[in-house]
Amino acid sequence: MTEEPEAPKPDIDLSGQNLWGRVTFDFLKNNLHANLVSLDLTTNHVDEESGELLSEFLKNSQTLKYLSLIQTRLIQRSANAIFSSLADSQLLEFYADDNIFTKQSCKILAQSLAKNPPLELLSLNGCDITDRGVAAIANSLPHNTHLKHLRLESNSMFDVGAKEIGKNLPNSSLITLSVADNQIWNDGTKAIIENLGNSKLESLDLSYNVVDLRLLAAGLHQSRITSLAISGCKVQKDQVVDFLQSISQLPLQTLMICGFNFQNLPISWPAVKDTLWTNETFFDAFKRLLTNNKTLNDIRVGFLDLDQFFVISKILENIGKEVTFSILNFGGTDDIWLY
Repeated sequence: MTEEPEAPKPDIDLSGQNLWGRVTFDFLKNNLHANLVSLDLTTNHVDEESGELLSEFLKNSQTLKYLSLIQTRLIQRSANAIFSSLADSQLLEFYADDNIFTKQSCKILAQSLAKNPPLELLSLNGCDITDRGVAAIANSLPHNTHLKHLRLESNSMFDVGAKEIGKNLPNSSLITLSVADNQIWNDGTKAIIENLGNSKLESLDLSYNVVDLRLLAAGLHQSRITSLAISGCKVQKDQVVDFLQSISQLPLQTLMICGFNFQNLPISWPAVKDTLWTNETFFDAFKRLLTNNKTLNDIRVGFLDLDQFFVISKILENIGKEVTFSILNFGGTDDIWLY
């Protein structure tokens, strides 16, 4: 009896293989098949030929739902072809982090998003996207009813891009927005915060931007936010205690505060040791937050000394619910400790 040929796998994970040019193309040509559901090409070079092949496959496939092109060295022509085909694809999740996308490529992506494909998650972290590129993507959001999760961390959004996102939030379907590390100053974060109450957002990451904590507290009280990340934000020191007190009344479930930066000059965030909780007044306010908030179950902070850790552990033991408490850079070791 002859053996039946092995059925093609619905998932292809080529991540970490570092294939180059023609090798990637030959692999794709031999392995793309009609029942493929998930394709991960992370770290492999996708040249123009491979980009065109993927573009055609995206247009024709009825099964491909998950595609990762993280760190694939896409040139503009490849990106344009793939972004253009998203309008006709059945993708639900698309990851293209750690590439470089021009304003033109972002406009083509925006045109596809405006045609309302079924895509629910789009991740473009660390792609050197400019403010105008972000603005193009933002202006497509009111025409899209499927996109729920948008990740644009570590780009060059500035206030211009952030204002466009804020303006379009009320008419978007987004429930998760990540814009950490985008050189956004007060006018930009203000535009996002002031539109939280009119949006569907449940999760917001503003880390490593400039934030007015009083404005943020007010915006959060009008919103549906249950997950908040504000690590490393440039803030006013005299607003910290009132902010921690205000959010203790919110239905937050996840809170990430790994340090603040009190230097308001337009300079880079320095790589310094997190000392936020060494301020006794701030730590006392944080303890009250943990004691009074009834919903937090995932809390992530920066440096704590050993005595502070034991204080926190006693509080957590007495609040009558299960909580995951993460301490980053515990003791300056660059580790993450979980309690």
